[in-house]
Amino acid sequence: MLVTEQIQRTEREYRGLDMDSSSTLKDFADDRKKYVKKYVYGEPVKPEKDDSAVKLGRIVETLLLEDEAVFDRKFQMSTCSKLPTGKMMDFCEALLEQSMLYRNEQGELTRTFGEISREAHSLSGYDIGYDIVIKRFNDGVGVLYYREKLSEVGGKTIVTTEERSFAQAIANRVKRSPYISQFVNGPRSSHVDIINQLQIQGFEIDGLQLKGMLDNVVLNHQQKKAVISDLKCTWNVPLFYTEYYLYRKAYIQAYVYNKALRYYLDTHNMADYTIEPTGFIVCDSQNFFEPLYYQLSQQDMDDAYNGFTERGKYYPGVKEIIEELKWCKANNIWNIKKVHYENRGITSLK
Repeated sequence: MLVTEQIQRTEREYRGLDMDSSSTLKDFADDRKKYVKKYVYGEPVKPEKDDSAVKLGRIVETLLLEDEAVFDRKFQMSTCSKLPTGKMMDFCEALLEQSMLYRNEQGELTRTFGEISREAHSLSGYDIGYDIVIKRFNDGVGVLYYREKLSEVGGKTIVTTEERSFAQAIANRVKRSPYISQFVNGPRSSHVDIINQLQIQGFEIDGLQLKGMLDNVVLNHQQKKAVISDLKCTWNVPLFYTEYYLYRKAYIQAYVYNKALRYYLDTHNMADYTIEPTGFIVCDSQNFFEPLYYQLSQQDMDDAYNGFTERGKYYPGVKEIIEELKWCKANNIWNIKKVHYENRGITSLK
């Protein structure tokens, strides 16, 4: 049995769809100002500090779940043998940020390079003088990295040979794992389909329209069962629960993806299929630990929706986050929580 073919947009087209997702819900829960700036006003936001880890995860995910053509659409191989490191990378990133800020529609800088680079020197926090920094920049890989990033084609991400080779090693480890390989390698048969990067849009949770791109879905048509797995690349596989699942609120994604797949099955003549709670394929960004599969329970899924407390800290559930977001959108009020607004700005201390 073959699954009905889904219209697949490019990643850039998909991310351009004006719908909320598990990522935007997380952004709203974590930093409302960031959500408003990025999704309401469409302004650029500064990348997270661990952007390199996120980038590695994207490369591994593409090598593991996609083909070479998709890799070529997403990434551009660098001419640099390696990337800048430490403060030089901070300087390059600040320089890029300033260059994008002062670049017109024709791609021309509206300030001199000297002005922009001095501003970048200040922003990067270098404790050595500008003249020394700019010499190291021009004599090393910094200037090549800067020029490549400025000329990225079609939203592609620059990847070095070293980064690709390391990501490939991690992907190969997952493929060979006796515990994980079943999710990414097969078994494919007349009654089993494996769908990677499944785009689903237009489903609703509590009246909010959402989109989702599911890393890995296994459909067993004989057992009428569906399994969702999402790939995560993290620095410490054994500590995934505390250092990633809770810290990054991955439970939001787990719940939203489950609902996305329910919508997909219901609209593709598979309404009678059951869905197992979402699981996470977790690989090591240092390629030391063996990859593990973290399986959520139904209680975990219920907690993801209703909210839960872990080690004295409360984690808001999808229900609460969506209720608050819908209220903000309906009233165009973003600078105060609904409960505080209704209580006229008066709230208890604890």
